[in-house]
Amino acid sequence: MMRILREPDDPWTSFLKGASRTALAVGIPLVIGGTLRVLNDWNSFWLGLGITLAMTVVFSLIAGVLCALSSVLQRWAYDRVTAGPFK
Repeated sequence: MMRILREPDDPWTSFLKGASRTALAVGIPLVIGGTLRVLNDWNSFWLGLGITLAMTVVFSLIAGVLCALSSVLQRWAYDRVTAGPFK
């Protein structure tokens, strides 16, 4: 019989997965768009790149924290379900 439930990841693992996936998904388009936007004005290149990287870091941290909280809730639900009805 196939198991329906699987044990959730640790919160730290979920944080790293969420942050890295968000950095990849958000960071690449932001860096490409920011680079193309400031190619006309080289004076603002470093400012634009810094703002883009800062936005990527903020989005990644927020997503990582949300994934860690989700993992904590999943762990709580998993522990309640696997404890059995008579505990």
